[in-house]
Amino acid sequence: MQTVNFWGFEKRANSTARPATSPLGTYQCDIVDGSGLLNPTIKLHTNFKSPIGYTYAQIPEWERYYFVRGWRYDKGLWWADLTVDVLATYKTHIGAQTGYVLRSSAAWDGNIKDTFYPCKTNLTQSVKIINLQWADQLSDGRYVVGIVSGGNSTTGSVNYYVMTAAEFNTFCNAIYNNDQDWMDSINIPDISTELLKVLFNPMEYVVSVMWFPFVVPSIGAQLTSIPLGWWQVPASGKLLYAEAITFFDYTVTPDQHPQATTRGAYLNTAPYTTLTLDFQPFGYIPLDSSLINGQPITLNVYVDYISGTACLHITVSNGLSVIYSAATQVGVPIQITGRQPNIASMIAGGVSAVASSMQTQQAPGLLGDLQHVARGLTSGMGLPSIGETVGNIASAASTGLKRLASMGSNGSRAQILEEAYLIQDYMLLTDEDNAMFGRPLYSMRQISTIPGYIQLGDADISITCMDAERSMINQFLKSGFFYE
Repeated sequence: MQTVNFWGFEKRANSTARPATSPLGTYQCDIVDGSGLLNPTIKLHTNFKSPIGYTYAQIPEWERYYFVRGWRYDKGLWWADLTVDVLATYKTHIGAQTGYVLRSSAAWDGNIKDTFYPCKTNLTQSVKIINLQWADQLSDGRYVVGIVSGGNSTTGSVNYYVMTAAEFNTFCNAIYNNDQDWMDSINIPDISTELLKVLFNPMEYVVSVMWFPFVVPSIGAQLTSIPLGWWQVPASGKLLYAEAITFFDYTVTPDQHPQATTRGAYLNTAPYTTLTLDFQPFGYIPLDSSLINGQPITLNVYVDYISGTACLHITVSNGLSVIYSAATQVGVPIQITGRQPNIASMIAGGVSAVASSMQTQQAPGLLGDLQHVARGLTSGMGLPSIGETVGNIASAASTGLKRLASMGSNGSRAQILEEAYLIQDYMLLTDEDNAMFGRPLYSMRQISTIPGYIQLGDADISITCMDAERSMINQFLKSGFFYE
């Protein structure tokens, strides 16, 4: 005879839960011949009236809990077929074990990708604006003007000056406006002002003009005149910073994946999060979200103000090295248009023209200067008749003066007129059931410290039990069970 306790107990087959209440009934039973400890069949004596509501059992003498597989009535007695519940029976021993936990509902590592749940096909997108505060108007940027002026330049005979738009316009107007006689033409007795303007193009001393959409670093005090060749032009500006290269830092923090707070930080990485930086003129730049993982991104822009080239280095605040690098043209070249004299043609034509008029009176102004040049060029040549070697005055004077020439070309500001953007695309996961399936943990833990759903790796626990029971326990631990 054995004592048996019965409960009407609701529990999962893969749970360690035990009844927390007193038995619904306690009876004496006989073990049917041929039954074993794991799957016994018992018969109840005549004092047992009805099995209704009895689904779980315990035989204290055998120290085991059992599921009731079924009831049958035979010859005035109720017979019960039982199956051992190894998880409840050995709950204390299992809880004391330490194993490698793959998934758990009570503890998890949000940086481990959980591939258990599939992604939905629809994407959600958000855009973050990076406020560069770059100028979009020429009047708001800065000009770097390279001028041949000798002096203490660190770049050969060229000095570079930083000017505002107003200062640059004043400079351009000043070099073609000699009202203040900055060329000191009075001390050039053999050439009139008109001829000087033909022979001398002040823009030839300007080697480059570059516009930048931001403030350019300068040194020294504000200048009241700008050296141009051997002269000083009445214009203002400042000398370019001696190093000629500086850098700007811009920081942007990606938004968290919409499900990252509840499901794990791994969603901030690929393929769940895709980051693209739209930073013109550097381009449309895909970023590796797995390297960023939701950390702030720093954009380091190094600018060479002489060439106009800028280098972009993208780093992450988590200590990683540069994750992206590129170089492009940020400075916008400004076209320089001036009058460039065709000296050879001018002299040949000028000699012919002036020679024919030498028999007449001295011509004033420009023609007088051409006469002076012609006499110097033809004296001592031993020409029998100067008139025989010359042509028409009008045609010579008109073809030998000047032509328009362009230095450089206008660059485009189109790419730098827009702000920079961080484009964020997110793939959403299907709904989860953490209580039933857990989340990734992949860590050694004592089982009793993380109640709820648990799945171990290659479990092989050490418990004093029958081999068949150990195999069942190991199978439950590897396939997933509930420690309750």
